[in-house]
Amino acid sequence: MAISVVLRDEMCNDIGEAIHDSDDVIRFCLPDYSDAAYPCLRFIDPYGDTIFNPLQARAVLDEWDRLYRAFSDHNADALWTDVRKLIVLCSEEPHTYLKFIGD
Repeated sequence: MAISVVLRDEMCNDIGEAIHDSDDVIRFCLPDYSDAAYPCLRFIDPYGDTIFNPLQARAVLDEWDRLYRAFSDHNADALWTDVRKLIVLCSEEPHTYLKFIGD
């Protein structure tokens, strides 16, 4: 049940390629939905879709970095870095949306 991450424009067109987490690293590292320390990431639904706008992406970036430090798997550094790039792009570009696509 892997999560994919994609950046989309306001017309729902993908910007760049989707990132597929085939090893389920993201799903296993997500904070529990009751964890108030992660006000955005705790709502990523591993079985559904979760969308963040550019303003929310700014908060997601901080949370993503904290989550990485807490659960970093050095075999998954490329995944963490690639998703982080999408988060940054979303936070900097108006009319973009970061979508976590659950299984």
